Formats: sequence, structure tokens, C-alpha cells
Amino acid sequence: MDESDVTEMPMDEAVETVEVGLEAVKEAEVEVEAAPEPSPIQEEAAQDAGEAAVPQEAAPPEEATIPEEPAVPEEPPAREDAAASFAKAGKGAAVAAAGAARHVAEGFAAIRDVRTAARQRSTAQTELKALKADLADRQGILQHRLQIDGDYERIVAESTSQLQAAQAELAEAQADAEALQAERSQLFDQLQATRARNEEELRPYKNSMDAARGRADDAAAALTEARRTVRSAETQLSDATRRRDQRLASANRTVENAQERLRRVQAEIDKLQGDPDAPTTALPKMRDELAAERAHLDTAREDVSRVTAECQQMVDTAQAQLAAHRQVLATAERQAEDAKAEAASKRQEYERLHKQAKAQEDQISDAMDARDKSIAASQRNQADIASRISAAQDVIDEAVDIHSTPEVTAQLAEQVQAQQAEVEQREQEVHELAQSEKRLRKATRTRRIAFFAALIALVLLVILLVWFFGFRR
Repeated sequence: MDESDVTEMPMDEAVETVEVGLEAVKEAEVEVEAAPEPSPIQEEAAQDAGEAAVPQEAAPPEEATIPEEPAVPEEPPAREDAAASFAKAGKGAAVAAAGAARHVAEGFAAIRDVRTAARQRSTAQTELKALKADLADRQGILQHRLQIDGDYERIVAESTSQLQAAQAELAEAQADAEALQAERSQLFDQLQATRARNEEELRPYKNSMDAARGRADDAAAALTEARRTVRSAETQLSDATRRRDQRLASANRTVENAQERLRRVQAEIDKLQGDPDAPTTALPKMRDELAAERAHLDTAREDVSRVTAECQQMVDTAQAQLAAHRQVLATAERQAEDAKAEAASKRQEYERLHKQAKAQEDQISDAMDARDKSIAASQRNQADIASRISAAQDVIDEAVDIHSTPEVTAQLAEQVQAQQAEVEQREQEVHELAQSEKRLRKATRTRRIAFFAALIALVLLVILLVWFFGFRR
């Protein structure tokens, strides 16, 4: 067996012993709090017992103290020193445990007896409380039956009168509800007839409004088409004017070019006529060219006149078409405005008549809603009256039942009397149990305190052992 086995085994057992002692202390704390305050003599005895236990608990550490010795070659191994220390500490612990064992056993038995007595007293109190509650219920029932039976004639007479009055009130309320339902049915038929008549009367106006709206839509479509046509005619006029200008400019440029060439040929002829050395064939040739240029110039001037006439005719035609389309546009605009105004007038007329018809229908609907509210209120009133009838009938039935069963009242009175006696007996038992518990607590107070003191001493001893062996290790 090595050194670790010698030191670790007592440590584990000591820790387990501490845990057991702490659990026992926690279980016993409740009894200490419920016990009466100790007298000064008992407190002095408990202090003397605690002081007597302290030297015994402190003895093992003193015996376990080993004085230092000078080192010698024959020094025993550390394992043997630990074993010897453990043996001495175990002996001291056994002595202390033997001294506390008697106090622990007596204190544990005292705590157990006190807890048993407290449990018996608590159980008796719970049963007594339930018995008193049941007695109170029975007394209330008995008092109610006696009151009803003692005032039977008056209760039946008043309840019967209330019942008859409520029944008459219920009949009147039912008649009123039937009359309201009949009025509502008449109003419903009137509403259906009014709606059918209004629909028949408004149909021509609606058809007229729809037709006027259709014509306004057609006129608006025609106006859109006329505007598109005018824009197209304006584009054609612009194109004709542009082509005219382009063709006239081209023709005029042709005339100007012919005139320029004619001037150059005439200047060349004049130069040849003033030059005596000029070839004889050159002058006739230039004169032929001059004649050709004059003919070309005449043709160009004729083209200018022809182009001017043709282009002007195209422009005039485009202008005429534009003017015609603008007249059509003006007519379409006027017709669209007239159709739009007519449609608005027809719509206003229809809406005015429809609003009047709707007002008539709403008036009848409001009257129906008022009847519905009155019917609902009547139904609530009938339900209230029915509940009062039921309550009055219940009172009468209960009074008749109690008055016709006096044996039940007598039996209940006997039960109440017997239960009162049982309650008094139980109260005496609870009082005796409480006194017995009080006496037991007082008689075992010293032993229970000694039990706690022994547990504390045991815990301190274990802590010292744990500290000692932990320090030695």
C-alpha cells in the first residue's frame, strides 16, 4: 500500500460524513424555528455542552502533532509517518464520535416525535376546518328552509302576483312585436314595389342618357378624325409650297446659267471681230453657238413660266383642300360640343330623377330599420320578462317543495345539531393535540439542541480532519 492510498481514503470518508451531517442539519432547522424560545437555564446548559465538546474535537490535531527530530541515516520512510499520523487521528475521531453518538440518537428521536405530533395536530385542524365549512353550508340551507316555510303564504302570494303580472306583460310585448313585424313586412313590400316602379319610370331617361352619351362619343370620334385630316392637309400644303419653291429656284438657276453662257459667247464674238488676225472660221462658229445659247435661254424662260403655273396650281389645290377640311373640322367641333352638352343635360336629368327615387327608397328603408330596432328591443324585453317569469315560478316551486316536505327540514336540523356536537368534540381534540405538542416540544428542547450541537461538533471535527490531512499532504 503506497502513500496516496493511506491519505486519500480518510479524506473521501470525511467528505461523505460532512455531507450527511449538513443534510441532517437542514432537516432539523424547521423544528428549531417552530420550537419556543429556550429559558436562560437551558441556554447556559447548551453553552456548557458546547464548551465541553470543543476540547474533545480539538484533541486529535494536538495528538497528531509530531515534533521535529534531527535527521539520522536510519530515518523511516514518509509512508510510515503518514500511516502513524492517520492511526492517531482516527483514534481521536473515534473518541469524539463516541461522545456525540448518544446526543445524536436522543436528539433524532426527539425531533421525530415532535414532527409526528405536529403532523397529527395539522391533520386534525384540516379536518376540523372542512367539518366547519360543511356545517356552515348545512346551517345556511336550514335557515333558508325555515325562513321560506315560516313565510310561505306571503312568498307564494307575492310570487304568484309577480308571475301573473309578468305573464300579462309578456303577452302585451308579444302582441307589440307581432304588430311591428307586420309593419315591417308591409314596408318591405312597399320598398320592393317602389323600386320596381322607379326602375320602370327611370328606364326611358336612362336610355335617353345612354343614347346621348353614344352620340357624344361618335361626335368626339368624328372631331378627332377631322383634326387628323386638317393636320394632313396642312402637311400637304406645306409640301406643295416647298416643292414649288424648289422647282422655281431650279428653273431660275437654269435661266441665269443660260444668260451667263450667252454673255460669255457674245464677249468672245466681240473679241474675234476686233482681231484682224482671227481665223475666218472662228467667227461663224461662235455665231452658231450664240444662236444656240439664245434658243436655250428662251426655253429656260418658258420652263420658268410653266413651272410657276403648275406649282401654283398645286399650292392652290392644297389650300382649297385645307380650307374644305377646316370647314369640316369647324362643323365637327360644333357638333361635338352640342352632343357633349346634350349628354350632360340628359345625365343631369337622369341623376336628378334617380336621386329622388333613391330618397323615396331610403325613406322606406329607414322606416324598416326603425322597425327592426324596435323588434330587437321587444325581443330583449320579452327575454327579460321570461327570465322574471322563470324566477317567480322557481320561487313558488321552491316554497311549495319546502312547505310540503317538513320531514326534510327536521332531518336537516338533526344533522346540523349532530354536526355541531361533532365540531365541538373535534375542537377539544385539536386543543388537546396542540397542548400535547407544546408539552413535547418543551420536554425535548434540550435533547434537540444537543442533537444540533453534536452535529455541529461532528461537522467541525470532519473539517479539522480534512484540513489536517490536506495540510500534511
